[in-house]
Amino acid sequence: IQNATVQQSGGGFYASDEVVIDEMSSVSISSSRSEKAGGGFHTNGRLQVTNNSVVSLENVTAQNHGGGFYALGDVEIAGHSTVNISNSHAESGDGGGFDTEKGLKVSNCSRLIIRNATAGNYGGGFYAKGKTLISRSTVIIQNATAQQHGGGFCAADEVVIDEMSSVSISSSRSETNGGGFHTDRRLQVTNSSVVSLQNVTA
Repeated sequence: IQNATVQQSGGGFYASDEVVIDEMSSVSISSSRSEKAGGGFHTNGRLQVTNNSVVSLENVTAQNHGGGFYALGDVEIAGHSTVNISNSHAESGDGGGFDTEKGLKVSNCSRLIIRNATAGNYGGGFYAKGKTLISRSTVIIQNATAQQHGGGFCAADEVVIDEMSSVSISSSRSETNGGGFHTDRRLQVTNSSVVSLQNVTA
């Protein structure tokens, strides 16, 4: 999907139920805009990217929440899958890369990569309202900025980084708290996992 614009939510597409991208599928959305939420897409349910699937969002903008996408349900990236978001902006809302109103789970050798993302409110890279769990996976966030908390990401619930996972945030900034990231609850980094923060400012 290329060069799509909508006055409501979901620049590339809008799903009233869950979105499942499975079995080596590929979804690519570029140069799309929503005047509300979800510059790339919007789902009223959960988003599941599994079994070697790939989601690529590039040059996507939402006037409100979720520059790349906005999910009212949980977001799960699993089974060697990749979500790659670049040049993504939530102009006045949360989640420059994406916003999930529930939890985020990245597991089983999957990758979440966000580059050049901005949020007018919380979470330059992403905003997660529920628990954030990263297990046996990699998260890379570069050049992310938030006007409120969490330059790289903002989590309203606990953040668990487990099972040899790697989280790397670089060149990110918050105008208030947490240049790299902000969590309202506990942070747990366990079982040979690594968190790396470089050139981050609040």
